[in-house]
Amino acid sequence: MLKTLLFAIVFLIGNLMHGQLPGLKDYNQQWTTQSKNSGESMPVGGGDIGMNVWVEEGNVYAYFSKSGTFDEHNTFLKLGRLKLELSPNPFVGNDGFKQELVLEDGYIKIKQNGVQVNVWVDVFHPVIHVEVSSKEKIEAKFSYENWRYKDKQVKGRANNANSYKWAPQGDIISYADTIKFEKDGILFYHRNRDHTVFDVVVKQQGLEAYKDTMLNPLKQLTFGGYIHASNFSPSGSYTGVYRDTDFKGYSLESKKPSKSHKINVRLYTSQPEELLSWKHDLMAEVKEYNGSSEDNQKKSVDWWNSFWNRSFIYTKKTGSNVKDTIYQLGQNYQLFRYMLGANAYGEYPTKFNGGLFTYDPYYVDSTYTFTPDFRNWGGGTMTAQNQRLVYYPMLKSGDFDMMKSQFKFYMRMLETAELRSKVYWGHQGASFTEQIENYGLPNPSEYSWDRPKDYDRGMQHNAWLEYQWDTVLEFCKMMLDQYYYAGQDVQDYIDFVMSSLRFFDEHYQYLANKRGARTFDAQKNLVLYPGSAAETYKMTTNANATIAALDVIIQKVLDLPKQMVSEEKRTYLLEFKDRIPPLSYRQIKGHKVLSPAKSWERINNTEVPQLYPVYPWGIYGLGKPDLEIAQNTWKYDPDAQKFRSHVGWKQSNIFAARMGMTEQAAKYVKLKLANSNRRFPSFWGPGFDWVPDHNWGGSGMIGLQEMLLQESGGKLLIFPAWPKDWDVHFKLHAKANTVVEVKVENGKVKMLRVEPKHRKGDIINLLDMSMEDKLELNFEK
Repeated sequence: MLKTLLFAIVFLIGNLMHGQLPGLKDYNQQWTTQSKNSGESMPVGGGDIGMNVWVEEGNVYAYFSKSGTFDEHNTFLKLGRLKLELSPNPFVGNDGFKQELVLEDGYIKIKQNGVQVNVWVDVFHPVIHVEVSSKEKIEAKFSYENWRYKDKQVKGRANNANSYKWAPQGDIISYADTIKFEKDGILFYHRNRDHTVFDVVVKQQGLEAYKDTMLNPLKQLTFGGYIHASNFSPSGSYTGVYRDTDFKGYSLESKKPSKSHKINVRLYTSQPEELLSWKHDLMAEVKEYNGSSEDNQKKSVDWWNSFWNRSFIYTKKTGSNVKDTIYQLGQNYQLFRYMLGANAYGEYPTKFNGGLFTYDPYYVDSTYTFTPDFRNWGGGTMTAQNQRLVYYPMLKSGDFDMMKSQFKFYMRMLETAELRSKVYWGHQGASFTEQIENYGLPNPSEYSWDRPKDYDRGMQHNAWLEYQWDTVLEFCKMMLDQYYYAGQDVQDYIDFVMSSLRFFDEHYQYLANKRGARTFDAQKNLVLYPGSAAETYKMTTNANATIAALDVIIQKVLDLPKQMVSEEKRTYLLEFKDRIPPLSYRQIKGHKVLSPAKSWERINNTEVPQLYPVYPWGIYGLGKPDLEIAQNTWKYDPDAQKFRSHVGWKQSNIFAARMGMTEQAAKYVKLKLANSNRRFPSFWGPGFDWVPDHNWGGSGMIGLQEMLLQESGGKLLIFPAWPKDWDVHFKLHAKANTVVEVKVENGKVKMLRVEPKHRKGDIINLLDMSMEDKLELNFEK
């Protein structure tokens, strides 16, 4: 008995000294002081709703957003701010105060002086729940605050939040919402007018003759909700100012003190011809939900539990229990994945420039004294280079269901993209631009209002974006990977992928025939000129990023089961594949390196597309031939050296991980996933965009995943770029419906599970492998 007790004490002391690997609960964010302002808010969400929750001067506040709430100017509007006041107020001072994000179950709880407030969102219904429980009976006032209670002109840099950006066409008015008390609750909504920025852009780009046939997601779009609670009634309205923005508030008060108060905020979005239809449908959903809501919370909790079980990464430095940057890697990976989970089922994809969790812009930049609706780089505008980094990590995290909203975004716009090719150039194929509106046309300011008279109407007159067509192929890759990772039938995406590919074939033949008598070069290949290697190398000939993308996507389609792709499509793709030019190389300091392109005219940005054949296209990498060429590009290309960074969408951590360069991968992932300089650790940015910077978080997730698990030639490479003195427990997804779970402590594999079990034989452990030996690996002979 004594021996057993002594052993237990020694074991406990050992764990305290050396620290165990953290688990999900260790990453819960717990605050023991109230916040100073909305910039110190905590995210919570579910389904397609995101909230920023904080306690300030004894009151609970929350901004709330829902996917797809775009106004007439394509501003992504927040739906308002909530305020909870309790009497007697338990939230006085910080003594005993605790606000916690409970990751496992997906909610926030706030406790002090015998009172607890829970805030959670129903994953399967657009309903926000605010629940108060108290040891003693208390009174509650719940208010809805709205800064769009009257028309307001949007001036200057504030237009960066809408599609006009720096070039508004006349006065831009943010039109008033409708807010009123109704049936002991608060009804609020915004209804777009018939004439929106869509009409302006269609005219600008010469497509008025086709307007009635085009996707128009803004006309009469109506969004808002209804706030209600049992035993509450309206108690009046008030006005005020929060930070730089005036607002009007509408309050409900409890009819009597109680130990329990439950408030629901039901949200609803549709595009009806008649407003009455929207109101009727909203109230019908309110009634139906109230009649069948007993197990809604359990279903939401079950969803979050399943979400965390299917994938995770927990980290710490060997022998340490300090919450240093190694610990923060796992913490912030989990926190950011939680933020992505808040828009699992949105009608629109999670936006790179803030997602659902923006707040008063003053707390990002004190010169931005705009409303809480503000974010840089627009609302309904999607920048594809940025968006891809938000969605790539969902493959290895197994979050395939969450990728659908990004795919639907593109699928909806296919007809418009094909219309552009037909009208402007008279050929087939889908023309998707880099900064694209949610109706499929280029952003009007990036398209430019000040264009040369005879300039190609299909082109953006923009030094950064001209001829940048190829990012859509990255989303084609993600669509096709639904089959390669999860075994899903991808037939619904094939026409989209084919049209995206066909554009390059037909458009570059079209351009060649316009400038000369020959369609192809001397090797009978397409000449991809003018092109663009990301936004960086401009007016390129045969950009490597484009060539790699075309090669990989065509092969992925050809490798699909026969029933998914017709023989006619396969025949065309084989012919097209023969027309794709080879990758270009150059010599730097006596070393063969990947070139950005065969040639280019200028450098415009700081991306490193010469390494895109490494990631995302995977032509070069561990276990593949000639890895040294890619590594030499990292080492000797002066632009690749100069542009290296961890900020925002930079991919240095990903490139290094993919090439097995452990020291460099560790350096940049520590910078990338370290705590932000804001109270919530994964509210990074603004970087090049806004806060919270979702392409910062996404690229951090990708890099960490690639350090732990890669694939080559059917082999599963674990720890391809992982330092031995970092303990880790991870569970990630690979192709062929494979799940890999590994735990490493003190440099040794303590646990290895692979499903299905027969794939355990494909595991190759690189944890102890030198760089020289990694260079010798070749699984694709």
